[in-house]
Amino acid sequence: MPELATDLRSFLVLVADHLEVAGRCSEVLYRRRFRLYVPDAVREAADQLRRLAETSEQVRYPERFESMAIAGLHGHQLQLKLESFDAAVMQFQAEGGVDELEDVFDTAAPILSSLIGAIPGFGSLGKELLDYLLKELRKSFRPRK
Repeated sequence: MPELATDLRSFLVLVADHLEVAGRCSEVLYRRRFRLYVPDAVREAADQLRRLAETSEQVRYPERFESMAIAGLHGHQLQLKLESFDAAVMQFQAEGGVDELEDVFDTAAPILSSLIGAIPGFGSLGKELLDYLLKELRKSFRPRK
């Protein structure tokens, strides 16, 4: 697992790694019926994110593509976003916990959304899974009335 997201490739790998953490912990994080589907869904999304990290020219060389600049996915705009994501990752690695995992997913979501819009064929599989995992986490751990 990369320590920090220094570029889009390492970002995608870290997102995949943290999705897998959520998958491994599904027994305690999610309601029974939902968690039946988590392992396979996580595996599919993590595989897609890792494949994109290795094969997408836009991910590997974002400075070459105007769509990446427009989406704020290279240069200072990207570094700002990755720094926020890295802070959440470091906090999760240091402390663990549901709130910290939520922060990792919350900071990853806008970057994934930008990638979906900037890269033809990127697809929304990883982003949608992340959104559903977040929704279910919040539902499971919100105070009960």
